[in-house]
Amino acid sequence: MALFGSDYLAAKQAPLYRGRPVWGLVVTTLTAVGLVLASLIFQSVAGGVTALTLYGTEPKGMQEFGTAFLIGLFPAGVAAAALAWWLAGRTAAERNERLGLTLPKLGVMGWLVVSLGFLASMYAFIFAVTLIFGINPADYTPGPHGESPESGSAGLVKELMFGIANDPRLFALVLPAVVIGAPLSEEMIFRGQWFAALAQSRLGRVGAALITSAAWALMHMSEPWLSIGLIFAMGLVLAWVLLRYGSLTLTIILHGLWNGVYSLLIFSGLANMP
Repeated sequence: MALFGSDYLAAKQAPLYRGRPVWGLVVTTLTAVGLVLASLIFQSVAGGVTALTLYGTEPKGMQEFGTAFLIGLFPAGVAAAALAWWLAGRTAAERNERLGLTLPKLGVMGWLVVSLGFLASMYAFIFAVTLIFGINPADYTPGPHGESPESGSAGLVKELMFGIANDPRLFALVLPAVVIGAPLSEEMIFRGQWFAALAQSRLGRVGAALITSAAWALMHMSEPWLSIGLIFAMGLVLAWVLLRYGSLTLTIILHGLWNGVYSLLIFSGLANMP
């Protein structure tokens, strides 16, 4: 296998993005809103079923309820992504082509450069923000059992993950949700057909990147402002990756990589380190 694949080399010359929406901007935007609502419904149903399976009766307390909700994100995310895929065209080939669901030819070194570059850019953003604004990371780090720091909430999902990390069985059930379920549904909704419709409007590709990143960040309003800012910045980077390499599959993989790495840091206890 070549060290740098043909798509990696071609993307250095010109952006490879060729996304084509099925409908106009208004209908596609309404479809994206509908997909978000559908994903919430799917997650509520899956979370309820998971709670009954794990606890037998109604979950006791926010930790158990939140754990069931997170585990349910895997089937819910897959269902929402499947719905978004089905709406993107009449045939499988057409849907994949419109959405950019192809694995880019990056080569061994290309994959390393893109993956490590993505992770490095995100951690560089965190370092820069904490340095510029004088933020103490401990103020946004839950306790070992998921308890909120003294400064206030560290974010609902983050606190749940820290609590779940104490139980390897639950952590193994949650990991597919955050590594597969969430990236699949969120990338298909925000950087799928909606991104393509925005990019072809007067807003252009820059407008599409800004709007989809902002909408994605605002969907995480249960998290503190630092996390929301990070999600917005990550949306911009993923939008750049989508435009450069023309592959939604690549943004799904990078999104899952970020979630997986941070989840493993929590489980190993390294996320508690200053």
